[in-house]
Amino acid sequence: MPRRSEIKTSPVLLGKLLLPVQARVPLLRRQTKSHLQKKKMKQMTLLDMKTTPQKVVLLSPAKPKTSTPSIVYMLKRATKDLKENNPTEKRKVTNLLNKCAKQLKVEQLKVLPEDLRQMVQQRIDLLTEKEKISKMTPEEKKAFFIKRNKETSQKRNEVFEDQELLKLRPLPVPVQVQTPDGLPNELFGDVAMVTEFLSCYAGLLMPNDPVLVYSDELMKALVGGNAGFSYLSTVLVVLLQTLLQDGIVENYMELKLGLSEIALNRFTASELARLCLRRNEQADDDDEGNNDVSMGLVELLEYKEFYDLEPAQKLNILVGLCNRIMASYSMVDYMEEKQQQAHENWKKHWTTVKVVKADKNKERQEREQLKELQNKNQLKPAAHAMEEANESRGNSDEEKDGMKKKDNKTAAGLTLSHFYGAKAKQNVEDELRQTATEDDDSLISTLRRRRILTIRQKLEREKQEQEERERREQQVKEYKVQKMQQDLRKSFEESSTLAKDVIRRKHVGCDRSHNRYWIFNMSSPGLYMEKCWVQDYINYTISTTEMKESLSGESKMNQLEDITKTSIPIVGQNLWFQYNTQKEIDAFIDALASKGVRESKLKAELTKKYKELVKVVNVDKRQPTLVPDSDGSTELLHGFRQYLLDTEESLCNGGLGGVPNYDKWEHELMTASNVKELGPYLLQCQKFVFPKFLCGIMLLKNVPVKPSEVQGDIEGISESDGKEPVETARWREEVENAITCSRLHVLLSILDASIKWEKSAANAKCKICRKKKDGVELLLCDGCNQAYHLYCLRPALQQVPKGDWHCVACTKATDKVDDRRQKKRQIQQFK
Repeated sequence: MPRRSEIKTSPVLLGKLLLPVQARVPLLRRQTKSHLQKKKMKQMTLLDMKTTPQKVVLLSPAKPKTSTPSIVYMLKRATKDLKENNPTEKRKVTNLLNKCAKQLKVEQLKVLPEDLRQMVQQRIDLLTEKEKISKMTPEEKKAFFIKRNKETSQKRNEVFEDQELLKLRPLPVPVQVQTPDGLPNELFGDVAMVTEFLSCYAGLLMPNDPVLVYSDELMKALVGGNAGFSYLSTVLVVLLQTLLQDGIVENYMELKLGLSEIALNRFTASELARLCLRRNEQADDDDEGNNDVSMGLVELLEYKEFYDLEPAQKLNILVGLCNRIMASYSMVDYMEEKQQQAHENWKKHWTTVKVVKADKNKERQEREQLKELQNKNQLKPAAHAMEEANESRGNSDEEKDGMKKKDNKTAAGLTLSHFYGAKAKQNVEDELRQTATEDDDSLISTLRRRRILTIRQKLEREKQEQEERERREQQVKEYKVQKMQQDLRKSFEESSTLAKDVIRRKHVGCDRSHNRYWIFNMSSPGLYMEKCWVQDYINYTISTTEMKESLSGESKMNQLEDITKTSIPIVGQNLWFQYNTQKEIDAFIDALASKGVRESKLKAELTKKYKELVKVVNVDKRQPTLVPDSDGSTELLHGFRQYLLDTEESLCNGGLGGVPNYDKWEHELMTASNVKELGPYLLQCQKFVFPKFLCGIMLLKNVPVKPSEVQGDIEGISESDGKEPVETARWREEVENAITCSRLHVLLSILDASIKWEKSAANAKCKICRKKKDGVELLLCDGCNQAYHLYCLRPALQQVPKGDWHCVACTKATDKVDDRRQKKRQIQQFK
């Protein structure tokens, strides 16, 4: 038999022996259980244990499980109902959170879901804070609340660099603004600038008949070429009409005639735009330096009409005219007027607010006083109340006896005035209570009760009617006050918005990529995004003042510096995009980051102007407008022919001149088809105007006559004989060298301004009776061109005299001239 020291112990068995007692007990239990299941198991020897080792599983002591209280499951169900917008569960959730905060331990809090754990932890912090506040003194409470509000405000208004924020939601992709072929997308900004200018300053540019110019219509007219003549000419007339009436152009001359004296219409607009934008000799150097239109483009208008230019060139001229108007005196006065109007509306608005506030305070004080009086009347001393009760019980028997006697006394003498007069309601109630104590079988008591009930019903009905009447009057009064407040508020908002718009139109904000967003008026509906607006020539820096405004409280400058370093916009091609539906705008506002330094401000501005934006977008659902078709070259030629024919006809009918053989001249004029052919007919029209009816730059200057040059009679030299002015010669030269039809229109307008139309017979009225009737009987004086009726003269004339006829005033003036000449002749002969 081997010794005990010689027995080789198996490693498995050794492991079993070395196990702690706590681990060996469950192992033995499992072995015993396994042994019982297998009854016919052979006893294992040491040799078997050596050859077939068993794998021993080391068991660790089981960890105690953390039980979940039932209140947690109740809280889960309550929060689920609350997420479904069930308002009745809100109070239940609050109570359950309070219980969880008081009952749950730290280990139980750790096993809760993330959302529930945060809710319970917030409730625990709130209860702890309340307990801490309850132990403070009033001074400590005040300081604590001030500090907490300050920290909460800083935390709520804390912003960060947009691009560094986590969990940024992607912004909806906008649609690129559609521009017609030939007009690049980057020029949409200039188009919107022109339309916004016409819309914001419509009160100055179009005070009587404002016309809304849409961006899509203007773009179609710009690329329409000859077909866009009518639309573009209308826009030019609107701009030039304001500019030519301003004092800034008082020195702008053409052939020594002010541009404001030249007729402005759609035929002369192109040439007048060139004359306004050119470098004038009389203009100041500062005015020349502010010219946004290149001189090369202005000179190009000498050879081409406005509608024949490229779309970008047309747009550049329109922008230049807008900038020129912005520097005018009338624009400054208009801005000041709108600012003053906004200030007055602001004063009215706040005056009304103060009055309404004072009325509300007065009503509140009256209600409080009335409530105090009611409380005083209700809160009587208890002893006094008991005394009154005893007195009432002691005198009850006497009152019953007296009541019976009184009823017997008054029952026989009841009248209608007694029951339907101005009797107080309390007396009626007293009598009703008295009748209740009487015998119900009494006929007098029954009649009395019925009549008293009728009186009470009447009093109640009158009281209800009075209350209803007062209620309606109060409603009408409140409605009038609200209507007045709404009108004042609307007027104040409109004047404030207009006052801001006339100063400057700014973008509403930028997004995370520094794209700018614009809200225009009805002319360009929608929310527009301007991408890559920073160009190479712009030295872009971020203004820290705007960030200080967005950062509240004691924000540190190092945070601003960090934001500045990472806020660099992208330089690239300038493009325009658009959100044109309410659904897209709502999605865009929701996707903006509330903690971004730029997007938070953009979101606030869009939320503030949401109603205005939605209104503009909904108005855009209109039928697409079409630019009216026109033929610029044909309309210009036809307009010049008609203008020249009207001028010549007015000259002939008014006795101011006229070309010989008018029918032939008219036929040849209507067959002319270009500017070179039309020029000679304008020269003929000017040539045959009587010199005495010319004025202005075409007025003939008298030629001084020297005595040595006088030979014979000088009566042949009339006062109208003289030398043609230099400006008239220049005018003729300009007519011969004119290239554009609009230039011919301007030169014809200069001729029209140089004729004394007030001397025309068409405008003549009798100098004696001051009437225009009987035009056939009117006789014109060949000296002063004044009109006289034949029957108004003394002596009256039976028919028109042959040859020249002079009125009495001109005859006397001629006699004086003759006497003066005769005296001069006698003096010369004496010498």
